[in-house]
Amino acid sequence: MVLSAAAANQLLAADLPPTEPSYQPVQYSAVPSDQDEHALPGWQGFHVGIVGSNSQLSGKSQFTNGTTRSFDAEGYSLGVLAGADAQFDAVVLGLEADTSFGNIAGRSGTSGSDAVVGEVGQFSTLRGRVGFTPAPNVLFYATGGLALADMAVRTSQWGTDKELVTGFTYGGGIEAKLTDNISLRGEYLYTQLDPKRFDFSVKGSQGMLSTSDFHTFRAALVYQLPAL
Repeated sequence: MVLSAAAANQLLAADLPPTEPSYQPVQYSAVPSDQDEHALPGWQGFHVGIVGSNSQLSGKSQFTNGTTRSFDAEGYSLGVLAGADAQFDAVVLGLEADTSFGNIAGRSGTSGSDAVVGEVGQFSTLRGRVGFTPAPNVLFYATGGLALADMAVRTSQWGTDKELVTGFTYGGGIEAKLTDNISLRGEYLYTQLDPKRFDFSVKGSQGMLSTSDFHTFRAALVYQLPAL
C-alpha cells in the first residue's frame, strides 16, 4: 500500500505543468559624478544681453584753412547685444552684434574759435568670437570684426557736422555662468576708425577727422535662450 501511494504521487506530479521560479527585476540607477552634478549647460545656442561700457579715444581734426585741433574724449554708454554660439567639445565659435548709446566726448580749446568738440553718440560692432572652456562654466575668448560709430564734430568757427564712421575692432574677454541661462562677462575692445571728412554748416568749411587709441572696457549680463 505504501509503495502504491508513492507511485501514485509520482504519476500525479508528472501530470502537473512545470513551475517557473519567481523573481523581481533588479533596478539600477546611475550615480552622477561630482563633475556632472556641478556642471551647467554648455554655450551652444542663441543669447541676448545688456552691456555697459567705458570708452576713451584721441581725435584730431584738420581743417581746410590748415588749422589742426586735437582732443581726448571719454564717456560711458549702455546698450544691447545678441548672438549665437556653436560648441565643439571645449571650443566655442560664435557671431555677435551689439549697439550702445551714450556720450563719449572731448574738447580741444576752451572757448572762441579754438573750441572743437568731438563726440561719439552711438557705437556698434559686428564680431566673430573664438573661445575655449577650461571649465564647463567658464569661457575665454578672442573677438574681432566691424565697427560703426556715429560721430559729431562741433566747432565754434565753422559749425557742426555728424557722420557715420566705419572701422574695425578686436579684443577679448572672459565669461562665467551664474546659472543655467545667465552669465556675466568682462570684455576689452580696441577700435581703429577710418579717417572721415566732415562738411560743416558754414559753406565751404571742411575737416578731416582721424582717431586713435580708442579703448573700450565693457561688462555684460547675458541670457542664453533655452534650446528649442
